[in-house]
Amino acid sequence: MSRFPSPTLADRIDDRIQELDDGFVRLGDDDTPFTLRGGGESLQEARQLHTKREEAERKRDEESNEPITRTASEWRANMTGIDFPFVDTIPLDEQRRRANQVADLATTENVVERIDQDVAFQDETVRGKYWRGIG
Repeated sequence: MSRFPSPTLADRIDDRIQELDDGFVRLGDDDTPFTLRGGGESLQEARQLHTKREEAERKRDEESNEPITRTASEWRANMTGIDFPFVDTIPLDEQRRRANQVADLATTENVVERIDQDVAFQDETVRGKYWRGIG
């Protein structure tokens, strides 16, 4: 077994990256803050609309998770029930802060002994680990 991904696997991963007509780039078939990058005119329009909202309303909306839409008009019709990527989604730094709070609680309450974060591979060429099944 090779520790390098096969060209066939690399081709399949590249096939999963889609450049969408609205300026977004998506990995896979589902729109989530984790699978989308980029954005076009609809992103700019949504950002402008978002800045015109009252600050308290913006903050409240940014702190919650709703389904994602990439269509500004659909988002405008239901801003509190739908999120627009990179506009009113929970920022990644806030998600990290929340994850750290949960990790701290888990170790404080002795649910787990320790949590390792930001673990670096010892060998940059390793793409994963093969775990042999039960013999």
